[in-house]
Formats: sequence, C-alpha cells, structure tokens
Amino acid sequence: MMLLAETMIMACFGSILNIAASLANPANPRHGVRGVYAKEMVVPAIETIKEIGYKRAMVFHGLNEDGSEGMDEVSPLGENLVAELFEDGRIVTYVFLPDEAGIYSRPAQEELLSEFDQHEEALRLLRIFNRKDTGGRYKTICLNAAPIFYVAGEVRSLKEGFEKAREIIDSGQAMDKLEEWVEVQNRDPEAGRIKLGALLEKL
Repeated sequence: MMLLAETMIMACFGSILNIAASLANPANPRHGVRGVYAKEMVVPAIETIKEIGYKRAMVFHGLNEDGSEGMDEVSPLGENLVAELFEDGRIVTYVFLPDEAGIYSRPAQEELLSEFDQHEEALRLLRIFNRKDTGGRYKTICLNAAPIFYVAGEVRSLKEGFEKAREIIDSGQAMDKLEEWVEVQNRDPEAGRIKLGALLEKL
C-alpha cells in the first residue's frame, strides 16, 4: 500500500487509481461525494459508486471559465458537470454553474493557484477561517463543502449547502474545529497549539 501511495503521489497525471483508491473504503459508506479528473469519468464513476452499494452520491468535474481546463473539484470559474445518485437508484446528470450557489462575481483563475509552499498554504487557510480573506479561495471552500451537506441531507440544495458552509466559517466554528483537530492529531497537543498560535500571529 505504501508503494502504491508513493506511486500515486509521484504521478503527474490523473489515473483510474485516483478514483479506485478513493472508493476503496472499508467502512462501506452509503453516502459519498467525489471529484474526478476528467469529464469522461463522471458517469462511469457514479455508476461504479452505485454498483458497490452507495445509496446517495454525487460525482463532479469542474471547468475553468472557457472550458479549456478541468479539475476534480467543484469549480467557481465555470461549468461543473455533475452526476447525482438518488436513493431510489436514479442517476441524473446536469450542469451546475457557480451563479446557482450565489457566486455572481467569479474569481480569477490565478487567484486560486497553489503556491506549492505548505507554510503559505496553511496561512491562506487560516486567513479564510479567521475572516481575513473572503475572496475566491473562501468561496471555493464553501462551494466544495456544499455537495457534502447536500448529499448528507442537511440541506435541500447546493445553494443552501454553500450558505451553510459560509455560516460555519463566519461563526468561527471552522476555526474551533481546526484547533480541536490540531490537539487530537498531535502526539504532543501543547506543541500543536504552540505551532498553530505561531501561525496565527503571522496573519
């Protein structure tokens, strides 16, 4: 398994392993949300999800503004190709636009690009969780949380899911949960709190 993981990390292109690995869950979940690396994989992925026992799921592939590039996330830039599995076994495909979630002013693609610097990316996330950045990255996080709330049945639409994600961040709940996670994930909780505090001082 370690060799497989290392191989996937080193690969500079999407493969069926990316999808297979994400579906190989020993907990046998019945609800799921997946992004796929190519639009041609949206329908095959949702059909596979149905066959292995999922009852409610969504698969999507996001596009940039002119449709020339894609991503395995819900895109705030352009169209999103979606396949949705309902509890009665139906699979419905459709196109979802950022406007439908309430993103009427779409961010520039350059604003969303990664710096490939873990320290800077951590600071960017903390800025969002502390309401110091409510731009394109903030909207993208909320947009990608929306399908999770929707498929879980906590909201009635992706727009409501987007709003719920905003409420969680704006109320400070996301930051509270991150602080809790830092303590749980560190063998030395105090060291984790100190490291997080040092990052917060740089905001």
